[in-house]
Amino acid sequence: MLSDSNHVAIAGDWSGTFKKDLMGMKATNKQFKVKDVDIYTFNSDGKITEHRSIQSLNTILGQLGASMPKKH
Repeated sequence: MLSDSNHVAIAGDWSGTFKKDLMGMKATNKQFKVKDVDIYTFNSDGKITEHRSIQSLNTILGQLGASMPKKH
């Protein structure tokens, strides 16, 4: 975890199993693990005003044996 002024960044790992169809992709029942960074911005009252999550969708899809559906 890092902090600077009104920003906090947290790095971690996500993992899971692709069990249900999602956005046109068929479930593969394969597991995935990916690095993730979440960046939060806080206002002067200490409340979160912005959240960004950075992770590689291509890494996840490659591990799952899935791909984004083609546009028609």
